[in-house]
Amino acid sequence: MAGSGGYEAQDRGDVAAYAAYYAGMDATMRQKLAFVGAHFLLDPGSRIADMGCGSGFGTYQLALFNPHVKVIGVDINPESVRIASEKYRLANLEFLVGDAGEPIFADDPLDGILSSSTLHHVYTFNGYSRDAVRRALKSHMQCLRQGGMFVLRDFVSPPTGSYVLLELSDQPSRGAAPSELSEADLLLRVSRTARPLDTRCGPGFFLEELEALRTGTRLFRLEHKWAVEFMLRKDYRSDWDVELLEEYTYFTAGEFAAELAAAGGRLICAEPYWNPWIVKNRFEGKLRLLDESGATLDWPATNFVAVTERVAEGASLRLVERRLAPARG
Repeated sequence: MAGSGGYEAQDRGDVAAYAAYYAGMDATMRQKLAFVGAHFLLDPGSRIADMGCGSGFGTYQLALFNPHVKVIGVDINPESVRIASEKYRLANLEFLVGDAGEPIFADDPLDGILSSSTLHHVYTFNGYSRDAVRRALKSHMQCLRQGGMFVLRDFVSPPTGSYVLLELSDQPSRGAAPSELSEADLLLRVSRTARPLDTRCGPGFFLEELEALRTGTRLFRLEHKWAVEFMLRKDYRSDWDVELLEEYTYFTAGEFAAELAAAGGRLICAEPYWNPWIVKNRFEGKLRLLDESGATLDWPATNFVAVTERVAEGASLRLVERRLAPARG
C-alpha cells in the first residue's frame, strides 16, 4: 500500500465493504500466484515478504505452496492485517503492519519479496510520484540479502507521448451514476476527473471526440497511456470513487528495467502478460483500439512481471545493443 499519509483516501469502509472488495481481487489470486510463484524456488528456512498483501489470501497461498519457507504478509492498513491474521493461520505464516515503501527488513534481510499490484498504490497515494516508486524499489532491494529475489507484478505504461483512437459503445445512458453511464460517456467523465490527487496540474487529460466510424459507437483521440488506463479500469464501477483516485501505469518496460538496475538488481526476466479472461470479457467485442491512421492495435498488456536478483554494487553487467547510423552520401 501507499505511505501512511495517503491511506485514508483508500479506506473501503466497514468489514463488509472490505470483504466485497477483496472477493473480487481474490477470485483470480491462484492464477496470479501460479504466474509468479515459480520464481520463489527457495531453500527450507528461507523468508519471503508479500509487500502490500491486502486480504492476505495470496500470502496464505504462498505459505501453503512453500511449507518450509516463512512467509510474511505486510500491509499498511491495520484493518486488513487484523482480518488476515484472524482468517489465515499457518505455522509458517505471519502478518504485520508496515509501509511497503520503507526498508522495514533492512536489519534482517529476506530471501525473497513479492510486490503484486502494490507499487501503483505507492505511486498514486504519494501524489502520482515516480520518485516514490524509485524509493520503494530501493527499499525492497535493501530488504533482500545478496542473491535474494524480488518478483514485481504490476502494470506497464505504453510509450509516452503517443496518441491512439479508442472506439467505444454508445449505448444510451440511464443516469448520472458511473454504473449507469455508457462507456463513451464514462470516458468523457474520466477525462475531466482523472488524477484527482494531483495538486500541481489538476485533474483530467486531453480528449478529442472525432466523427464515428461505425453506427452505435463513438470515436475518441487521446494519449495511449490514458486509453490503457481507461480500458483496464472501465468495469470497476461499484467502487468508482476509489478507483478514480488510482493511476495504474507509471513506468514503461524499459524504464522498469533501468530503475530496477539502478536500485541494485540484476534483471532476470521482464515480461508483459495478457490475462485471457480480461481480453475475452472486457476487450474483445467491447471496444477497438486503433492507431491514428485507423489500423487496429494490439490489446494492452493486462500486467507486467519482472524478476530481479539483488547483487552487490558493481557485480552486475547490463548489455545494451547499439547500431551504427546508416552512412549518408
